[in-house]
Amino acid sequence: MLVSVLNQAFTDVDDLIDAANGLNATLLAAGWTLLEEIDGDPTEQDRVYKSTGEDSTEAAYLRVTHDGPNDRIHFRAYSWWDAAGSTGYNEVGDLLGDTCLQGDDAGMTVWMVANKNALGIVAESSTSVYNRFFGGLMTRQEPTQQSGRTTLQGPASGYNSQGEDKLLVAIGTDFSSFSVDQYLWLVNQHASGPATVERVQILGLDAPAHTIYLTTDLVYDYQAGALVGTDPQPMVLWGDTSGTFTGAVPTALHNLDDYEDTALYIEAVHIESLPNDAVPMFDPLLVGEEYFPGTCPLIVLTPGGLADEDDLVDGTANYVHFDEGMTSRGIALRTS
Repeated sequence: MLVSVLNQAFTDVDDLIDAANGLNATLLAAGWTLLEEIDGDPTEQDRVYKSTGEDSTEAAYLRVTHDGPNDRIHFRAYSWWDAAGSTGYNEVGDLLGDTCLQGDDAGMTVWMVANKNALGIVAESSTSVYNRFFGGLMTRQEPTQQSGRTTLQGPASGYNSQGEDKLLVAIGTDFSSFSVDQYLWLVNQHASGPATVERVQILGLDAPAHTIYLTTDLVYDYQAGALVGTDPQPMVLWGDTSGTFTGAVPTALHNLDDYEDTALYIEAVHIESLPNDAVPMFDPLLVGEEYFPGTCPLIVLTPGGLADEDDLVDGTANYVHFDEGMTSRGIALRTS
């Protein structure tokens, strides 16, 4: 379900966060839950939202922090959030402005869309600068046979624990989606201990025994419900009219060398070369050094030559376009 707030005027950043059709209300309407309110006071709201994704099998944690003195909303995302200890693990984003939406207390016009996977915002300031933010779950682009995902059964003798080299996965796991030499990510999200994330490689498979053999010993202990997947890392991106979206560090996977320097790329097609006012739309790729881990949902990239706030249609999907401040490309935010 996509919830949209379009071309809406907000008087200041507090209004954007807490108005009846503001950020908080939009996330809740889209299916996110308010997991923890660390601070609810005006100008310093600090909240953590959780979503299980559109397919109800994900685990997304998005933190929204109002930096009143700088008129900013900082966004951070986590692989897991411990509400009892107000602690997040495997954080993406910061409080330095690298993953913020720059607000304007002179007023803003905002386009905001959300579903249970993600949140996308474009905010036009009083100086006609379009600031943008995206956060949530990427659309994974691995081949189907490599996109398997399941959970662990929990600790057992010889399994799922530090120093062991075997995983005991949930009954009913589809082993056809795994293969020898494939890399997996394990994310612990159990309330009894701190979340952990590590990358492992498959040595062998035993479907009847629900067992995945690993090439090396586990570094951490894993509890029941720990995620097993190809890419559980959350994502946050931001940008303004000076250029394209910029990724947080680490945007892709846990700061490993082969996933650093993540960015968005497009080989733009100039609109003048297309017939009948056709507008090509490109999924923005999250680019790692070795492969494309996924694309950014709710947002598409467009060629240059379109006006700000133009409405675009792609089949049954509707978008609103925003210029990147560059002649070769723009972005379009999905609105329905």
